[in-house]
Amino acid sequence: MARSKTCLLALAVVLALQGAIAQRASDILGNLPPTGDSLTLAHYFPEHSAKQIPAGDVISVVVSGRNTGSKALNLSAIVGSINSPQNYEMFIQNFTIARYFAPLAPGAEASVEYKFRADPILGSTPPREWTLALHALYEVDGAYFANTFFNATVDIAEAPRLVDPDLIWLAVTMIALIAGAAYLAYTLLADKLGLNKGKAKKAKRVDGPVALDEDEWIKGTHYDVAKRRRAAAKRA
Repeated sequence: MARSKTCLLALAVVLALQGAIAQRASDILGNLPPTGDSLTLAHYFPEHSAKQIPAGDVISVVVSGRNTGSKALNLSAIVGSINSPQNYEMFIQNFTIARYFAPLAPGAEASVEYKFRADPILGSTPPREWTLALHALYEVDGAYFANTFFNATVDIAEAPRLVDPDLIWLAVTMIALIAGAAYLAYTLLADKLGLNKGKAKKAKRVDGPVALDEDEWIKGTHYDVAKRRRAAAKRA
């Protein structure tokens, strides 16, 4: 009986915690719980530099947490955002909440992976500075806390493209210019060496008046038929 009550209580705590975490990222980021002293955090970016982030790429950060308190805690979720470097209260982009619900006994450690993606529209060349903030949410005896494990200025650069339209256009333009220059050089050289002689036949020039055969012009016409009939009538 006591075991059943314990299970029901644990289930109620989990459901309540899920309800608290199942908020929108904007709601949580705009009203973060206070910082707690029971969870020590460390992190590293295995695939990217923490100083420069390619826009549009999925960024992975591994977060290690250790319960340094005297009570069990629950590493509940991680959430993050990109903020204006001039005004931290201005949220530029809110990342998706990742939920873990990883229980940690006193002295226990756990590592989780959090992934986020900076919107491609934030990328620029040269890179532009933004503030990146990442927070771990956890619960101790029904009280919620948020420890910030990353809050620094990063450069968000335009992600490298496999095919650059600007380079393609430049290559096509260069090929066209080279082909045009080669054709012009060939034409000038061919004229200079006389390679084009005999290719173009000139029309024969006829001096003096040209005799026109009227019969050829009217041959087969009604006028030709009538003319022949009149000539035949005169001979008769």
